[in-house]
Amino acid sequence: MAYRSIQRRTKRRRARFRALAFEPAQVYQKALFEAGIPATAFLVDDINKEFERLKGLDVVFSMQPTQMGPVKLAVFNDTCGNNIQIFQVL
Repeated sequence: MAYRSIQRRTKRRRARFRALAFEPAQVYQKALFEAGIPATAFLVDDINKEFERLKGLDVVFSMQPTQMGPVKLAVFNDTCGNNIQIFQVL
């Protein structure tokens, strides 16, 4: 009897911890996305080729390949609430 009671309390504590542990991360992720800030960036050899390949896979870009100083970059939505940047050093 005592064992089951401990199990229930432990499950409730874990559930509360999970809810609290992820909320700040969700707020941070949403703020980055709404501000248009990429969560991560990947270096590619040929950004135009990669852009066309991803577009062919129905990836939605919020920024087409754009030169900015010594790099060219593009940004797309990963469908999980993140902006992802691909870039090429020119």
